[in-house]
Order: sequence, then C-alpha cells, then structure tokens
Amino acid sequence: GKLGNVEFETDTHWRCRKIGSFNYRWKFLMTLPLDPTNDEDYGKDILQVSLWDRDILKSNDMISETRIDLNTHKLLKKAYFRKNKVSMKKLNEKKSPSDRFWLTCFHPQVKDKKGNPKPAGRIEMTVELLPKNMADKMDNGHGREAPNRFPLLPEPKGRFSFDLFHPWNTFKELVGPDNANKCLCWLCCICWTVIICYLG
Repeated sequence: GKLGNVEFETDTHWRCRKIGSFNYRWKFLMTLPLDPTNDEDYGKDILQVSLWDRDILKSNDMISETRIDLNTHKLLKKAYFRKNKVSMKKLNEKKSPSDRFWLTCFHPQVKDKKGNPKPAGRIEMTVELLPKNMADKMDNGHGREAPNRFPLLPEPKGRFSFDLFHPWNTFKELVGPDNANKCLCWLCCICWTVIICYLG
C-alpha cells in the first residue's frame, strides 16, 4: 500500500493458489487539511493498493492495482471537522453500505479486446481515519504485531504448513495439486514398468 511517499507491504502468502489471506493492518500518518497548492501534499488523498507475485530467484511481478480516493463522500473533510473516527463505506455484495468492502484491481497494461482494463483480482479491506490523540489511546501494531487490537486480527487461513504426518498433503501444497497428481501418475507408471520388467 502507498499513500504519498509512504509505502507498506503485507506479509507473503506463499504457494497461494486462488485466495490469498492476510488480515494485515497498515497505519499511515496524515496531516489535515491537505493543501492542493502544495506539492508536498500532492497524491496524499489517494491510497494505492497493489497485488504482487513474490519470486525468490527473479524480480517480483505486479499482478494488478487499484486506487482509493480518500475524498470519496468527503471523507477527509469529515475526519478534519468531526475530530472523530470516520470509516469509508461502499456498497457490499448485498447492495447495502458497509465499512468492509471489495475492490476490483486492474493491471495498467492488460486490456480486453475492446481496450478496457481487464480485472485481475479483488481485495477486501476497510479504511478508517482517526485523530492522532484517539489513535494514540487505541494503540496497536502494524500488521498483526502486538498489541494486536482495535480490531484483533486473526491469523490468516490457508497458509502453507509442513505436516510430517501427512506428507502427501504437504507435497501437494509445495508443487500444486495438478503437478502432484502428475507426479503420482509417473510414479505409478515407473513402478508398473519395474514390476513388468522384473517378472518378465
């Protein structure tokens, strides 16, 4: 995530197949009101969120991104004048306002046949703005670090785990279900070939 010149990352969901799970908290410091004539304030009302494929042996690849205008529904103005916590609300999948919402991400260079941006993933998130004195009283850590509160962020689901007592499941997580099944087929073929050669 990036706001102005400040960037944060989540942890990595290794071997993610379809749905990544993070439960991660980012904390950005803002000074309101923003001055549109001040170059230092340029872009500080846009929260940019991007999805990346992390690689070990080569550079990371960006999958997609989205930009959140914090001026939506005058959110920054409300936070400044109310001196209280305000939350961004969007329509959820049930078409009702919610402070927990999904955003579609796009790759800036990937287009469909009509030249429109092609969706490449979605993220679910919440956006809150708090006065600093309130944030200091509701102290919490980045990500899931201690103190993990306001709100409590549970450990993400679906992460890779090594299980000595279930080696087949661990192997499927390492190479993927399709590759694991292919390896099993090749192993069966090799075993049958060895048996036939031995008996023949």
